[in-house]
Amino acid sequence: MYRRRRKIALPQPEITLTALIDTAFTLLIIFMVTTPLMQNSLKISLPETKNTSKTNLAADNVLISVDKNKLFFVNDHKVTEANLAQAVTKALAKSKDKIVIVQGDKDVVYKDIIRVVDLINGVPGIKHVALAAKRSV
Repeated sequence: MYRRRRKIALPQPEITLTALIDTAFTLLIIFMVTTPLMQNSLKISLPETKNTSKTNLAADNVLISVDKNKLFFVNDHKVTEANLAQAVTKALAKSKDKIVIVQGDKDVVYKDIIRVVDLINGVPGIKHVALAAKRSV
């Protein structure tokens, strides 16, 4: 007599992805939280206006201008690069808001604007430094 053999059901191997998915989501959350912290942001406080008429930003603020010939002006008075910090200190004494606005000609290299910001960085009493730009119409 023949004996019937029963087939034994072998367990099918399973690949569990739960641990892999948990790790991927954890890494995603870590990157989402840390990415904004890694960005260096320059906080610039520009004066706000409610109307579209021209306002004189230099009325109470110190205005530093750099023209295309790399000449420096503090409140429309020409100064040298060596005397820039001293001229800003004098102008800040007369300023109520202690805000410095740096504006440059469109042909001035960005490196020169940053050099101006570096030169005035050590001047005591500056509350904010703003970079001016012309509004496009």
